[in-house]
Parts: sequence; C-alpha cells; structure tokens
Amino acid sequence: MIPPWLWWNVLSLDAPAVAGAWALLFARVSGIEVSLSTIGALVLAVWLIYVADRLFDGWRATDETALKERHRFCQRHQTVLCAAAGLGAIAGVWLARYGLDFDDLKAGLLLGGIVGIYLLCVHLGGEATAHIFPKEFAVGLIFAAGTTLPVWSQPRGFSWNEMSAWVMFAALCVLNCVAIECWENPSVAGEQSAIVPWASGRIGWLAAGLTVLSLAAVFLFRISAAAGAAVALAALLTLALHLMRRRLSGDAIRVLADAALLAPALLMLAARL
Repeated sequence: MIPPWLWWNVLSLDAPAVAGAWALLFARVSGIEVSLSTIGALVLAVWLIYVADRLFDGWRATDETALKERHRFCQRHQTVLCAAAGLGAIAGVWLARYGLDFDDLKAGLLLGGIVGIYLLCVHLGGEATAHIFPKEFAVGLIFAAGTTLPVWSQPRGFSWNEMSAWVMFAALCVLNCVAIECWENPSVAGEQSAIVPWASGRIGWLAAGLTVLSLAAVFLFRISAAAGAAVALAALLTLALHLMRRRLSGDAIRVLADAALLAPALLMLAARL
C-alpha cells in the first residue's frame, strides 16, 4: 500500500512541479511574461524524461530488491505509464507547435538532443560513462538548464546577475541529486560515481556553504533577492534534512528533498504576487 504522501514521487510529479515553480520564479524576477503553454510544455517534458528514466532503470535492473518504490511502481504499471507517456508526448508536440515561439522551440530542441544523448550514455554506456561524467552532476546541470530555458532562450540576451542566479540554482540542483543518492544508498553510494563518495561526508558543509554564498551573491553580484533567498532557503532545508537523515526512511527523505526545492520557489512566488 503506497502512502498518500508518496504518490507525487511514484507518479514522477515531483520534478515537474519543481521545474515549473522555479521557471515561473526566474521568469518573474527577469521581467519576462511566460505563457501557460511554455510552462505546460516544460512540465510535460520533465515528466516524460523522468518516467522514461525510471522505466529504463527498472528494465535494466539485475537485482529488483535494490529498486526503490518509484521504480517498482513504474514496473508494475509500465503499460499504463507508456500509454500516458504517449499521450503526454502528443500533448507536448501540440503545445510546442501551437504554443511556443521559435526561440523557445529551437532552445528546447537543442536541450532535448542533449537529454537524449545523456539517456543513451547513462543506460547504454555502463560504468565508464558514470566515472567520466557522474549522473548526479549531469542531471543537476541539465535540470537547471531546462528550468531556466524560458529565460535564456529569449533573444533579448541576459545579464551577469541573471547568470549568477542560474549558477546558484544549478549548484542547488547538483547538491540535491548528490544528497539524495547518499541518503538513499548510504552503503553503496558512489560505486559508479566519483563525486558521490567525495561529497557524502561533506553534504552538510556544502549545503551551508551554498546558503551563505547565495545570500552573499544578492549583495555582491546583485542577483535577484527573491532568487537568491529561494536558493538559500532550499539549501538550508537540505542541510536540515541532512541532519535528520537517520530518523527518516529512504522514501520519506526522497519526498522531502524535492519538497525542500519546491517550497522556497512557491514561497517567493507568493510573496511577489
């Protein structure tokens, strides 16, 4: 029996929610009007990528007992999820065709190609790929690039201040991915990745450092106060989770890790209404 609080994770709704909220926040602080079609296409794309990745993980698994509930759920309901993914892909193509401008579409296709190459490398490249470019690092950077796409794809260009805020967010996404890997798999973390064993004993310090750095960037680099505060709060919540990790189950800390990213963005969006 899946508890109610775990459903947004097993249905792969957590990452799309985080992407949509942060995309709206970055667009708002940059003074850009983002259409519902753009946000809808982004949310659908993230959902499709995460569903595909979890299905591939389940199909490739040699030890099913090592799979997490989200992977087992995808395995049990793969027919329904494949059908839903097909409908989602059709809806995404329709949104892209009739709801996105040329700049968004061009940037989306470029990033989509990068995502496709990443999925092929991860699922077909074996351990060599993971050692060259750790999965947690790649996922964090690609996720940050996709989330900020509605801003950086615009022909108006962007400022150093905006780029600094995106770098802070990218660091937060990488920290989130690495922390989840260490929290969920404390005994095997880093078997394929070089970054995880290095970071496993430093997550608290990294989260604290990112909190301070984000707040300092608001004053030193004049990045948006809302974006800087959101990154700082998310890093601080990650630090709190790290300190409580031994009292939480793997599923609980996975849900809370994404909630720690979502809540600050929603808070800053609400504060700017």
